[in-house]
Amino acid sequence: SSGINAEYGQIRVARTAVVVCTFFVICYIIFETAVILVLDDHGEFCQNSERFPMSFRNKYVSYSHLLLFINSALNVLIYGLMHRSVRAQVSKIVCCSKTRLGSSS
Repeated sequence: SSGINAEYGQIRVARTAVVVCTFFVICYIIFETAVILVLDDHGEFCQNSERFPMSFRNKYVSYSHLLLFINSALNVLIYGLMHRSVRAQVSKIVCCSKTRLGSSS
């Protein structure tokens, strides 16, 4: 029985790693695409482009950069959704901090 539980735990950890890595790769590909859009054929920052106006490129780069930060925040949610033990620890922290805040009033 403990062998089955250990194997199930390893599968859960592997599944979590795949989900986290998949989200990271998606966000990073979007960011790299944005970087490619702002560079010219010689790898220098391109001021004028007929294909993509500057306003579009600036927004795309900004949003794709923000997406990398959001990816880090998503990791916490992914771990929380996929692991009961993480949810339990987070709920302990939140409940304790609410108790401390409530008692100081």
